[in-house]
Amino acid sequence: MSETHEMTQEAVQKRITEALRKYVGLGRPFSISEFATATQIPERTLKSYQGGQATPGLAYLLRMMSILPPEFADMVLAPANLGNVSRIHRGQGSSLDVHALASQLNSLIAQALADDGIIDHLEEAEMEPTVRSLQVRCNAWLSRRQLR
Repeated sequence: MSETHEMTQEAVQKRITEALRKYVGLGRPFSISEFATATQIPERTLKSYQGGQATPGLAYLLRMMSILPPEFADMVLAPANLGNVSRIHRGQGSSLDVHALASQLNSLIAQALADDGIIDHLEEAEMEPTVRSLQVRCNAWLSRRQLR
């Protein structure tokens, strides 16, 4: 069982802040404004979460978890010995999933090109999981659209 000191308000706030910074902001899968629009949480409020000045309530936290990759929820829930979160099938391949992965891939490409102007085999290997996830989600999204 997790030690209770890991579940203090300050520790939870720090964990949410770190997890949010991994996925939202400059060079991340979502910009603050995109994420604010997707979650319907005010930008100012999101910035306060990222800056560690505030902690979201359950409703806002669930909104964030519904948009961000499952790894975000894993990071937040780890002190409670919970993890390996996965999306319920109906949410996979949503346009937001596709957008988030495309943004992540774009960021990886930009970083690789900024270094030396080329994408080498090591950088390709780093991008491959994102490309494969994007492919799966795009295929799911397209197949759902064809059923309409």
